[in-house]
Amino acid sequence: MPILFLYLLKLSISLSLVWLFYQLLLRRLTFYTLNRWYLLGYSVLSFFIPLIDIGSMLRANSSGGEPSIIRFIPVVGVGGPVPQVVAGPFTGITGGNALGVVVAAGSLVMLIRTAIRGWSLYRMRKSARLMEDTPFRIYQVNASIIPFSFGSSIYINQHLHTKQQCSDIILHEYVHIRQQHTLDILLTELICMLSWYNPFSWLIRWSIRQNLEFIADQQVLGTGVDRKAYQYHLLTVLGEPLYRLANNFNFSSLKKRIVMMNKMRSTRLQLVKFLFIVPLAAVLLGAFRGKRVARPVGTMSSGGVAEAVGELTGTGHAESAGAYSDVTRPGGKTMGDPKDTGHPRVIVHNLNDDRSHVLYVVNGEKMTEGEQDREYRRP
Repeated sequence: MPILFLYLLKLSISLSLVWLFYQLLLRRLTFYTLNRWYLLGYSVLSFFIPLIDIGSMLRANSSGGEPSIIRFIPVVGVGGPVPQVVAGPFTGITGGNALGVVVAAGSLVMLIRTAIRGWSLYRMRKSARLMEDTPFRIYQVNASIIPFSFGSSIYINQHLHTKQQCSDIILHEYVHIRQQHTLDILLTELICMLSWYNPFSWLIRWSIRQNLEFIADQQVLGTGVDRKAYQYHLLTVLGEPLYRLANNFNFSSLKKRIVMMNKMRSTRLQLVKFLFIVPLAAVLLGAFRGKRVARPVGTMSSGGVAEAVGELTGTGHAESAGAYSDVTRPGGKTMGDPKDTGHPRVIVHNLNDDRSHVLYVVNGEKMTEGEQDREYRRP
C-alpha cells in the first residue's frame, strides 16, 4: 500500500471520528468555548496522529508482545503481504505518484479559490468608508450585504438597519473580533485546502463556524440584551453570505441558533463527556500502530530480496534490489536458524564483503547500528 494513500486513509478516519464525536456527544452542550478548542485542536492533531507509531513502544513494555486489549483493535493499513515488485527501468507514473498529483492539484484549486475570495474582500474594503476607528474599525458599505467582520474590522450598511439593530450587530461582531475568530475560519480553510477530498473536513468547517456563532450569541445575551428582540433582529437580517472568509451575522441555521439560545445551560456534570476524548485518541493510536510480520529465514531469491527491501522502505518495491545477493551471512554462512522462530533474521548484503554495503533487515525492519555491530560479530 503506497505510503501517501495510507496516510490519507488514516487522516480521513481521524477527521471523521473528530466530527462524529462532536455530533454525538458535544454539539448539544452549551460549553461552546470548550467545543471550539476541541474542534480546532483535534482537527489539527488529526494531521499528526497518523505519523505516530506506538507499536514498538507496546512491544517494548510487554514481554509477551502486544497487550491483549490492543489486539482487539484492528490495524489500519496492514492486512496482506507486500506485493513483489522486481526493480527495473522507470516505466511511467505509479499509483502513488498519480494520487499525489491529484491531491496536490485539488489543493492548488482550493488555494486559488481562497485567494479569489480574499481579493474580493480586499476590493470591497477599498470602496468602503471608514466610520469609526476605535480598537476595532467599522466600515460603511454602500451595498446590500449581510453585516460581517474580518480581522479587526466590521462591515455594515447602516441604512438597511435600525439604530438598535446596528447596535446589536456591532456588539455581536465585536465578540468575533475580541476572541479572534477570524483565525478559526482561516484554519478551517486550510484544513479543507489540504483534505478537500474528505467530506468530514467540510462538516468540521461548518461545525466550527456554527459554534463561533453560538459563542457570539451567548456573549451578547450575557451583556443584558433582550433575548426576544435580539432573535427578531436575526430573523430580519436575511440574505446569502457573500464573503465566506468572514464571520457573517447570520451565517448558520437561524433556527438552530435560536434553539441553542433558549436552551438551558449544561450542568458541570456533563463536562465528563469531554473525558471520552482520551480513549478516542488511544483507539486511534492503537489502530495506527505498526505491526511486525515474521518472515521465514533461509535462502531467498532475488525476487524475495526485492520484497524484503520493499517492505523495509514501505514502498512495496526495491529500487536497487538487483545489487544484493541471497540471504547469507558475510563469509557464506546463512544467517539465523530456520527452526528458531523466536528470533527470525533476514540479512541482505552485497556480493562483496564490504560491510558498508550490507543491509540488515529483521522482520522487515532495518536494524540499528548497534544491533548491526552485534550481529556482525556473531559467530
